[in-house]
Amino acid sequence: MGVEYNHDCKSQHLGLFDDNNECCKSSGMKLNERIAAAREHAKLSQEQLAKMAGISQQSIQKLESGKAKGSKKITEIAIACGVRPEWLVYGDLPMVSNYFKSKEISNINKNKLGESHDENDWGMDIREVRHKNFKYLISNLEKSGITRRQDQAEKLGGLFSPTYISQFLDGKHIVDNVAKKISESLGYDSNWMDRPQWYEDEQIFSQYIEATPQPGYVLFKLFEGAAGMGTGIRNQDYPEVMRTMEVAEWEVRKKLGFLPSPGRIQMITGRGPSMRPLIEDGDIVWIDTSIDYFNGDDYYLINYGDETQIKMLQRRIDGLYVVSVNPEFKEWRCEPNEIFIRGKALVHVGFRRF
Repeated sequence: MGVEYNHDCKSQHLGLFDDNNECCKSSGMKLNERIAAAREHAKLSQEQLAKMAGISQQSIQKLESGKAKGSKKITEIAIACGVRPEWLVYGDLPMVSNYFKSKEISNINKNKLGESHDENDWGMDIREVRHKNFKYLISNLEKSGITRRQDQAEKLGGLFSPTYISQFLDGKHIVDNVAKKISESLGYDSNWMDRPQWYEDEQIFSQYIEATPQPGYVLFKLFEGAAGMGTGIRNQDYPEVMRTMEVAEWEVRKKLGFLPSPGRIQMITGRGPSMRPLIEDGDIVWIDTSIDYFNGDDYYLINYGDETQIKMLQRRIDGLYVVSVNPEFKEWRCEPNEIFIRGKALVHVGFRRF
């Protein structure tokens, strides 16, 4: 399968290609230049790339300008742009894997942005995409030591019997509703099984595989790092999982009113005085990551530039305002593309109350 490079990208970044539109041995580009070239190769705006990578548009701007020297989301940026992470991070050529055509990458991006695509544009039909994704998923489970079909079925939320796993691996068609359930059981969007995943870093499964709660308990992830309740705390886009905590299902139902799907509710430590007395310094704040958009005036975990904060967002006549509970901290107006909402802060539920 050949590689169809973006010719516009070639004209603007001559160091990447020779006269035959092939990758040169060395680009000699800096990280910020490679990120800009990758985005142009994928024909994405900064706003689109930020949405797909899970960071703010301002973070993309800083990366491309050279003001930010790196990001923990660099792999996500590479995947969104359809370039090799090794090239984006280190400049190691080739820029693009020979596996995918630019047309295919374009449709991956359309799917991630919620746009429609032609099933045939993947270079394979949807049956084959789902089959390869399922084989990739089971392969990663087996690499982690989960080799019994019964255990693999449990890891997939008990959606089907071990026999079905074998049948799917042998080529049995994964119908729409089953593909959707598999995607959601992994904590991803409902179309996750419908786009190629096997080229991504195997770490996408690591948090899902690492820990399983005991029966009758719900597992929550506590992130390393903190959310500022003042001027904000620099966490390199979003902190990593530090540890997990199990909470009895009856307690979760009592506090949340429902049992969340795996990975939906996550935790982070609040730091600073701006949200007092609602949230005290050191409180564990529960974040509903399914609400990663403005959903009315409420409390949210946001990224502003390189900083993570817990604030109230209020929509007013003249725009969106970031508001603190503590009156000593002034409110301020922001542009929608300046902040990235990571989730809604469930301020009525605290770690100390469990």
